[in-house]
Amino acid sequence: MKDIRLIKLLKTFTKEEIKSFGKFVSSPFLLQTRNTIELYNYLTNLHPDYDSRLPGKQEIFSQLFTGEDYNERKLQNLIFDLTKSAEHFLAHCTFYEDQPEFLLNLSKGYLNKNLHDESNRINKIIEKKLHPTFSPDRDYTSKLKRLTKLKLEYHNENNHLESVTKSIEDIFETSVLQFIFDYVQYINYMNVARHNCEKDMCNRFVQEVLQIVNFKELLNRFEQEDYIKNPNIGLYYYVFKTIDEPDKLNYYYLLKNLFFRNLSGLNREEKYFFFMHLGNYCIQRSESNANDFRKETLNIFKSMFKNDSYSPSAGQNIAVMIYRTMVLFAYSMKDSGWLNKLIQNYADCLPVDHRDNLRHYTYAYLYFLKNEFERSLSCISTVKNNEFHVFKLDVKHLTMQIYYELSSFELAVSTLDAYKHFIDSNKKIPEFAKILYRNFIKFYKKLLRVKYGISKEDPSFIKEEIDNCIKIVSKKWLMEKADELIATPGTDYHLKSLLSKTFLKI
Repeated sequence: MKDIRLIKLLKTFTKEEIKSFGKFVSSPFLLQTRNTIELYNYLTNLHPDYDSRLPGKQEIFSQLFTGEDYNERKLQNLIFDLTKSAEHFLAHCTFYEDQPEFLLNLSKGYLNKNLHDESNRINKIIEKKLHPTFSPDRDYTSKLKRLTKLKLEYHNENNHLESVTKSIEDIFETSVLQFIFDYVQYINYMNVARHNCEKDMCNRFVQEVLQIVNFKELLNRFEQEDYIKNPNIGLYYYVFKTIDEPDKLNYYYLLKNLFFRNLSGLNREEKYFFFMHLGNYCIQRSESNANDFRKETLNIFKSMFKNDSYSPSAGQNIAVMIYRTMVLFAYSMKDSGWLNKLIQNYADCLPVDHRDNLRHYTYAYLYFLKNEFERSLSCISTVKNNEFHVFKLDVKHLTMQIYYELSSFELAVSTLDAYKHFIDSNKKIPEFAKILYRNFIKFYKKLLRVKYGISKEDPSFIKEEIDNCIKIVSKKWLMEKADELIATPGTDYHLKSLLSKTFLKI
């Protein structure tokens, strides 16, 4: 019962929504074939603690149909009806919350009744409520087209030819802008996919269209004609430039400054898009080693969270991979305060199935920064990482660092081969990422051998090698471990005699 669609949906309802849903279910307008109000009343009394209080189907049936023998089909039919009612209620609330959408349908309803003046009255209200935005969720372009079509019917009815022409021009201008903005969003997503998954576009039709149309020239004209002074155009123009010419940092800062100046006028979905683009740009810059953008990356994501823009819409959970990015960058910058804030303020905004797991995950990094390595190991050992291969990699990677810090040499050596095998054999890890981790393993092994006393290699040379290596993870930590060996030569050399032949082979 706990996993059925009805319970999943009811769990998300607030107390006020549950009350409103009761009125909705009781409405004769729904014309239910079966009376679902009894099931509604029963389940409402358990809201929202269904996980701990919800009994089995047979007990629910006995409560609803006293004295009757259990009938699976009868209960299933009742659940089906109440589920449909809950979905209709959800659709109704979503529809009514979108005022322009509601009014567009009202205006169309008036037109269908040949009440053109009343339709035009509603159209004027829509114009005041319909704010320009190019986020897909708001669907501004589609709504503007529908509004213009409604106005066209009114103008045609009243023979307003000039107004008809102007309306058609407005539609086409908006469509052109929407197409350009969609194009910029598309190449942005493709840029991220190319970086994260080494995948390029594969839609042949789209490829051919993009080859025919010279978008670069078109967008460059925006700057020449001063169109970019319009914030909507300017923001997307600079997104395009940061993708097309990523090495020119001035475009990043122009985009960032324009975005923050106009932050209050953007809706949540737009804020999310621009924050994510800025963050992804910073991540790629920090990985290229062209400039140290790690602090900039963390600040961008901090601002995204502080501006309540960590998801495209209110009530939507934080994406697991975005949360992971926040944790890893806070860890790399040794920002224990922000890690703690993520746990205290934002863990409850994660998907329910991942909350406890990601709390343990974040605590593991927090305790590592505090040099509480035993507690860090305890937390990372409890992380279930079956669903996301990157978490398996994170767990293994942090565990290796913990073993080094705890001087758990035998554990470090015995798990090193398994760690390397996981990286080499896992097909989900992109090849460019494998290079990063293989280089980490190479230098980790060198440092471990020096720390054991197996190798007499000068740790200063190892540090120089690490410093010159661009494609590597946890570079800062490896450099610190090299510095420790430089500062305390001969550390743990006496342990060499205690090691078995197996461990001497690393």
